[in-house]
Amino acid sequence: MTTDDAAAGNRIEASGGRAIGAQHIRDAYTGDLNVLPAGVLHAPDKVTAAPGTSNLPPATLCLGRDDELAWLRRVLTGGGEGAITQSGAVHGLGGIGKSTLALRYAHRHRRDYSLIWWINAASADEIETSLTELTRELVPDWAASTERGAQVSWARQWLAWHRGWLLVYDNVEDPADLAPYTGALHQGHQPSHNRLAGQCRHPLSGQPQPRRCHHSAVPSGVEGHPAHAPAGSERPRARR
Repeated sequence: MTTDDAAAGNRIEASGGRAIGAQHIRDAYTGDLNVLPAGVLHAPDKVTAAPGTSNLPPATLCLGRDDELAWLRRVLTGGGEGAITQSGAVHGLGGIGKSTLALRYAHRHRRDYSLIWWINAASADEIETSLTELTRELVPDWAASTERGAQVSWARQWLAWHRGWLLVYDNVEDPADLAPYTGALHQGHQPSHNRLAGQCRHPLSGQPQPRRCHHSAVPSGVEGHPAHAPAGSERPRARR
């Protein structure tokens, strides 16, 4: 074999559009490259929550509340096609176990929801803080370099896009603070409870209820509500 023959045998040729010729090759791209905008990676409609995502406080002892728990479940899931848009409200004076009841419900039905988020609803600002925590849970890298208002907006958009979540509004001081959320987000359940007297309302219609309902664990104005139950423990705090 001559030197020219050996050289010819080692020659690598490529022909045709976007053809590649090489003796050793690792990665090759011959088509058009579409570079996705960075925003696509954290778009609210594209991000999914990992199974079991929640910030629930640890479960507390809750005895003798099965009737109330069953009532709250019926309120949230009843009503046919409109069930997923409904909110339940548990009203009464502080210290009668409403937070414990809501927390017990959330733990009991963890597998029924795609995401559960415990929201401090003592003020509009506290609600927004809880929503920023939700954003940081789902898109931590993006949230780390994003201002507060954008984080709140992202959380609201995520809730609007995805189904089957549970938001628990804890310690509501002013029901009007919930309107931007309960009035616009219809893909999940949003139970709330209010510890202040004089603000007892029907959980679905929002209409004021008789004053006696302030002494019940659930609204007396709702047909079929269970009887008043024993007091619960101190209000739980969301896991951080």
